[in-house]
Amino acid sequence: MDILFTEREEYKIRESIGTVRARIKAIAEKKWFEYSDNLTGSFKSNDTFEFTTFFNFMIIGSGSFGSKPAYLNGKLKQEENGTSILVKCRPNIVLIFFFYIITILFLGELFGIDTFLEVPKGLVLILLPFFNFILYFEMRRATRRLVNKFESIIQVNNKNNYLQH
Repeated sequence: MDILFTEREEYKIRESIGTVRARIKAIAEKKWFEYSDNLTGSFKSNDTFEFTTFFNFMIIGSGSFGSKPAYLNGKLKQEENGTSILVKCRPNIVLIFFFYIITILFLGELFGIDTFLEVPKGLVLILLPFFNFILYFEMRRATRRLVNKFESIIQVNNKNNYLQH
């Protein structure tokens, strides 16, 4: 995990890139009424894809920042004895922004820098870490849930990163 809470995974699969491509395309091309797996997204011609959850309890916004709590991006790569799936999962940039704003406000209050918060210092020093704690675990939950859902649909075994048969 990096400073933007991005998780990276690599799955090596002993199947041709065409077979894996067909599996991932099948997820991306589901009809609107076939979302029991709660995963939606797109597959591009350069063997890259993006998935997110279809149903969410958290709606963040719209436009260029996105409205889903987490996004999973991936790329297929042909290898000599199979296919490699490179996956990157990240929380919504708005959640990351608020996490760091709350951290900066907390540090400002802690070190006596004048902030715009008009509440007692003790209350701020208790509530801001509490909100950041909740925000952090919501970002982690959203990204892990998305990765776990992707792994279960693609049928990737976490222990050896090969497709189960």
